[in-house]
Amino acid sequence: PIYTVALGDTTPKKDAVLKRVYSNQIAYLNDQFTIQIDIAAKNCSPSNATLAVSKGTTTLKSQAVAVDKNDFFKTIDIVLNADAVGVQRYKITLSPINGEVTTANNVKEIVVEVIDAKQKVLLVANAPHPDLAALKQSILENKNYDLDIQYITDYKADAAKYDLVIFHALPGTNGDAKNVLAQLAATKKPRWFILGNQSNLALFNQAQTVLKVSGSVATTNEVQATVTPNFQLFNLNQNTLTQLPKLPPLIAPFGEYTADPTATVLLNQKIGTVATKYPLWLLGEKEGVKTAVLTAEGIWKWRLQDFIQNKKFDNVNDLVTQNIQYLTVKEDKRKFRAFTNKTVYDENENIIIDAELYNDSYQRINEPDAKLILTDEKGKDYAFTFSRVSNYYTANIGLLPAGDYTYKANTSFQNQNLSSNGSFSVKAIQLESFETTADHRLLRTLSATTDAQTLPPTQVNKIAELIKTKASVKPTLYSTLKTRSLIDEKWIFILLLSLLSLEWFLRKYHGGY
Repeated sequence: PIYTVALGDTTPKKDAVLKRVYSNQIAYLNDQFTIQIDIAAKNCSPSNATLAVSKGTTTLKSQAVAVDKNDFFKTIDIVLNADAVGVQRYKITLSPINGEVTTANNVKEIVVEVIDAKQKVLLVANAPHPDLAALKQSILENKNYDLDIQYITDYKADAAKYDLVIFHALPGTNGDAKNVLAQLAATKKPRWFILGNQSNLALFNQAQTVLKVSGSVATTNEVQATVTPNFQLFNLNQNTLTQLPKLPPLIAPFGEYTADPTATVLLNQKIGTVATKYPLWLLGEKEGVKTAVLTAEGIWKWRLQDFIQNKKFDNVNDLVTQNIQYLTVKEDKRKFRAFTNKTVYDENENIIIDAELYNDSYQRINEPDAKLILTDEKGKDYAFTFSRVSNYYTANIGLLPAGDYTYKANTSFQNQNLSSNGSFSVKAIQLESFETTADHRLLRTLSATTDAQTLPPTQVNKIAELIKTKASVKPTLYSTLKTRSLIDEKWIFILLLSLLSLEWFLRKYHGGY
C-alpha cells in the first residue's frame, strides 16, 4: 500500500512549458531528422513566444509561437540536418512570457548520435546493360549506400576509395580490368563479380579465387535458382527464399564450375528440370578478401518479375542488400577494445565501460592490468582501474552529471601498449520543473490502486495508525546464520596456551620432569 499526502498548490499558474521533445537517438550523416516538440501554456493568452533550436552558440532554426488561449497546446515539427559525425547536443528554447511562474521548464536538451554509415559502392561495367539499372535501383533503395557507375572503356575512378567494387561482365571483351584490380590489390576491399556474355573466363579465373569456370561464354544455358539448404552467412526473409525458384531464368556460360572448398553457395543452377550442383551465386573469403560471384546475367528480369508478382521489388532488393551488407561489413579485429552498451545515458543511469583483450589466437583473456581515463567536457580527467570479470574487463563509473565524456582505455600485452577510445553523453532529467501544478488526482489514483489512502497535510500523523491497522502490513523477520572456525577464537587459543604454560611451570617447579 502507498499512502500519499496531498501537498502543493493545485491552482494553475501562468506558465509556458516545453512539455515533451521527441527525436531519434541515432541519425545518419547528411540525412535529415525531425524533432517533435510539444508546447503547453496555462493562463498565458494572448501572448507570443519564439521557439529556437540551437547547437552550441549557433541557432539552427527558430519559429514564432502565438499563444491564443489559456489552455494552450501545440506540436511543432522541426527538421534538422545531420551534418557532423558523433554525439551532437541540441538545445530547444522557448522564450519567456511576462509573468511566468518559472522559466526553468522553457529549455530542454536532446542528444543525437550521428553515424557515418554510408557505404560507397563502385559498379564497373564492360558495356551498357539492363542489369546496371536494376542493380542501381536495388542498391539505392537503401539510403546507406552511395553508388557510382563507370564503364571500363572510360574508367577514371580510384577503386581503393570505395567500400565495394562490382564487376559486371569483367574482365571482358572491352577491357581486362587489370587497372581496377591493381587498385584493389593492396586494400583487400571486397568485390562482386557478375558473369555475362562478354566476360573473359580465363581472366575471370585469375581475378578471384572462389570459383573456376572452364567453358565458353559463346555457349550459354538458361538457369533458374535453387536455394542451398542451411546457408548461414546472412538471413534472407522467408518470402524471398520462396520466390527465388519462381523467378525467370538467367543466362550463364556453359561449362564446368569448380567452387573453392572454403566458398559458401547461396544459389545453385537449375538447368531445365535438372537441379545441378553448379553454383549460381556464391560467396567466399580468402586472405581477408571477401568475394561474391553471380555466374549469370539478367538480374533485371528478376526485378521485373518480382514487381509483377508482388507489386514491389522487396525480394530482389533483399537479396542484393543482404549480399552487399555481408561483403561490406567491417570486422573489428583489434586485440584490445573498450566500449559502452549505449552512447546516450540519462543522468540517473550507472555508466559501465567494458573492455576485451585477445591473444594471437583471438581468445579472450584478462591477465594484464587495464586502466581507464575518463575525461569530461571541461577537460578534467578521472582515472579508473578495470575489474576482471570472467575473461573480460569492466569498470562501473556510477552516476555522472549531464555532459559529454570521452574515455581512453589502455593495457600492455606482449610488450605492446594497446589502447582504445570512445565517447558517450549524459543527458539531464528535468521532470520536476515541467509540472508546476500539484496533481492530487494522480496521488489519489496511486493510493486507490494499492488499497491505501490519500491524506491532507493536517492528518499526516494518522498514517502510522493506518499502517498498523492494515491487515496486509505485517512485520518481517529476517535471520542470518554465520559459521566460524573454532580456531579463529583467539581467547580459546590464549586460554589453552596459558593452561599448558601453567602445567609446564608447576611440573618443573615440583620436579615432575
